[in-house]
Amino acid sequence: MGTLISVRPRVLPLFLELVQGLRKTGIFNRKKNPLPYETKTHHNHQLHKKYWVALLGLVMCIFLLLDRPSQAQNYPVRPIKVINPYAPGGGSDVLARRFVQEVSLLLNQSVYVDNIAGAGGIPGMRQVAESPKDGYTLVFALTAQYAINPSVFTHLPYDPLRDFDMISLLASAPYVLVVHPSVPAKGIAELIHLAKHQPEALSYASAGNGSGSHLCAAIFNQLARIQIQHIPYKGGGPGLIDVIAGRVPMTYVIYPSMAAAEKSGKLRALGVTTTKRLPSLPRVPAIAETLPGYQADVWYMLATPAGTPKEIITQLNSVFNKALVSPTLKQSLDKDGILPIGNSPTEAREFLRSEILKWAPIVKSSGARID
Repeated sequence: MGTLISVRPRVLPLFLELVQGLRKTGIFNRKKNPLPYETKTHHNHQLHKKYWVALLGLVMCIFLLLDRPSQAQNYPVRPIKVINPYAPGGGSDVLARRFVQEVSLLLNQSVYVDNIAGAGGIPGMRQVAESPKDGYTLVFALTAQYAINPSVFTHLPYDPLRDFDMISLLASAPYVLVVHPSVPAKGIAELIHLAKHQPEALSYASAGNGSGSHLCAAIFNQLARIQIQHIPYKGGGPGLIDVIAGRVPMTYVIYPSMAAAEKSGKLRALGVTTTKRLPSLPRVPAIAETLPGYQADVWYMLATPAGTPKEIITQLNSVFNKALVSPTLKQSLDKDGILPIGNSPTEAREFLRSEILKWAPIVKSSGARID
């Protein structure tokens, strides 16, 4: 009944006007007045056609008005898919799964992660942009997909501000520069020295061209005046596996995805990309301690296809922001040095707009451009 009451004030005046017009055609009194198509007059034929078209339009409007609020009011009635544009096992994948686990409990509905990796996250972002605007396909993506790709790719098949409605800026985190134990450098200064005198000995894995880890290294190279070879992967996970295996010397990853390997001695952490050391990793210096001015972190934003009903966006914003303060997730984020944020859809959009402007000159100076 609530849906009908909310729709009736908008529909009733149109309905009454249409009834009055139909009365004039004699459609309600066929015995006394023939139907317009029986009169043989051009005027009545056009009048009859006009009102039948109007009636059809009104019926369609009623269905649309009744259906859309009911979708929002009953949402969600089936599982929600959250696309992560990276391979399983990477930092963003780990974090996305932590979020959806908590949100599933809050919604009492299944919420799951679907990994669509490769090409700088473009396939995953494009799939979400082209998905139905019903709140059942979301994207949990990073700085790279939202703010960096527009400057990296000449022909980007999506527009972050046009094709998506922001739900919330959920969190931010630093990267950690890690190397395989076989790399002789024990600190940032030694790594720079090695890169200058034995450049062939070093290369770094990234989550893909234009990814956050790619830009971390590009800024590092620029400030240190070195050139370490770039090896792009389809996500941070596969790249990290190769660094642990010793096939690539180094990479930049967020702490949760490398913590276990670092503690077991399979990786060595040389520096964090924030300006200060992490409380969760106090023994690892900030890269800025050796390279003043160095800073590069990653943020995570949740979005849905543009045009999703505002009621659904509001509900998703509320439940994901609520998950941020749950004891289980909050403890997990604090332990891994991830800063919870959580803001409104409007604030998230304005933040994204500013980040696109911020990263454009950085990408240009790094030369990370793909035609």
